[in-house]
Amino acid sequence: MKIRVLIALFAGLACVPAFSADKVSELMAQGKKAEQDGDAAGAKSAYTQVLQIDPANANARYLLTQLSSNSGAMGGRA
Repeated sequence: MKIRVLIALFAGLACVPAFSADKVSELMAQGKKAEQDGDAAGAKSAYTQVLQIDPANANARYLLTQLSSNSGAMGGRA
């Protein structure tokens, strides 16, 4: 019985990464669009949400760092 519960649990968890990957892709696209539009606050929000879903996302972390270091170039709206 315990084996069945564990199998069901792991089967349910297998669906989570696909949803998370889709959401991360969506948020990364939103962040990049916001940057292109000069909306540093919107980009920062999107990249921060990515890191809440995937704390190891190096791309979001890098872009967030770039936003912080370039905030003067974008009018300080970060």
